[in-house]
Amino acid sequence: MAEYLAHIHEDKFDGVKFSSAQNIGGMNVVLFGRFADEAASLSERFGVEYVADSITFSKTAGVQYSHVQLTTRRWQ
Repeated sequence: MAEYLAHIHEDKFDGVKFSSAQNIGGMNVVLFGRFADEAASLSERFGVEYVADSITFSKTAGVQYSHVQLTTRRWQ
């Protein structure tokens, strides 16, 4: 999706900002790099191409982790 927004979409994007699924109130920022050869197509650079109407959007409502303390062996 990043390559599509940065190089294919009619209005080019420099990055995206979205809410964190792991930290309530947190924010994630992704900045897209630029290639020296902007004329090269996405398929020429990465061997992939955009398929019309193939993008879907999802929202992660939350992530839950649980941790288990492993027994440790004391070194003498």
